[in-house]
Amino acid sequence: MIFCWCSGTALAQLPAEEEVGTLYRKEFGGGAFLATNGIGLHGYYGYQKNYKHRWIISGEIGNLKHGKETKSFNANYEDARGYYFSKINSLIYLNASVGGKHLWFASKRVQGLEISGVWSVGATIGYVKPVYLKIREPYIGGEGYEKPVDVRYDPQVHHQENIYGRSSWFRGLGSGKLQPALQAKAGILFNLSKFDERIIGVEVGVKADYFFQSVELMYDYPEKNIFGAIYARFVLAAKRA
Repeated sequence: MIFCWCSGTALAQLPAEEEVGTLYRKEFGGGAFLATNGIGLHGYYGYQKNYKHRWIISGEIGNLKHGKETKSFNANYEDARGYYFSKINSLIYLNASVGGKHLWFASKRVQGLEISGVWSVGATIGYVKPVYLKIREPYIGGEGYEKPVDVRYDPQVHHQENIYGRSSWFRGLGSGKLQPALQAKAGILFNLSKFDERIIGVEVGVKADYFFQSVELMYDYPEKNIFGAIYARFVLAAKRA
């Protein structure tokens, strides 16, 4: 009886915000992300399973890069645009996933840190688009070079001397092909928001995309099925009861 009385007295002395917390059953938000193999945008919707766990439905759009991409410039032209030497294809993707978020450490006070574990698996549609560059060829029978023209990049034909720079990204957009894939992701979300009904934080973790058919991005390197990366997501979200 003495123990119960002491516990009740101590609880009654806590600040009001710690005595009773609102149960937020819905959560929606999004933001931008940066990975070791690309950048993009993401969004998600979550709903309550129990006090510590939420189911998450998420979407993501971004690009995937080869780890050996290096930007080059033609030193013969001051206004030359940068391009990626030996990169023959670019890869963008759209992903839809389901997963969960499990609360590991709840903030006990306003302005406290909240830490959760997150995971997801889903389907991805990738689009492999050929790279086009602006090429300048010498005048036939004369000095100087012709006006740059947009040409599909072929490292066996085009070299650093006649590459003027990259073309518009939209050049060749209709000549690509779709590539299906699967994605898995796991990370930790750090919520730094001062308010319970908001999330302002950073999620860090690892992810992998597995393509059913090999994708060739660089001319000098083997085709790849798996694109793994470390990522950081910037998250802005709102909670609703």
